[in-house]
Amino acid sequence: MPRVDGYLLDAGQAAVLARALRGRIRDAERLDGGAPKDWRDLAAELAAFSRETTVVQVSAVRESGKAAVVTVGAESLTTGQAAGLLGLTRQRVGALCRSGDLAAMQTAGGHWRVDRASAAALAARRKERAG
Repeated sequence: MPRVDGYLLDAGQAAVLARALRGRIRDAERLDGGAPKDWRDLAAELAAFSRETTVVQVSAVRESGKAAVVTVGAESLTTGQAAGLLGLTRQRVGALCRSGDLAAMQTAGGHWRVDRASAAALAARRKERAG
């Protein structure tokens, strides 16, 4: 079996590691007058990775009415963006998120992140009905 050197991190772990490294960099700058460039580069790369790869699985409702698990990732939409795409208000988009009619996840701050594909599919259905 081939050997692989390294660590496998998910986005959350990368974010924690980036914060810890930024703290160590601040300490080094304060105490030692500077931190190695490769530390700063690594912290920036970890932070970018965590922002770009956040993926969360959430429950949603399929058109058939059965539960589904979908992935809402870095390519998600804010409620404002989804509202613009759908021609609805942000409040109506929030209601669709809560009901499961739009695949979405709620952030720790209470904001919704809408799955781009789910919003596009709903926009297509709305356009079809308006036909």
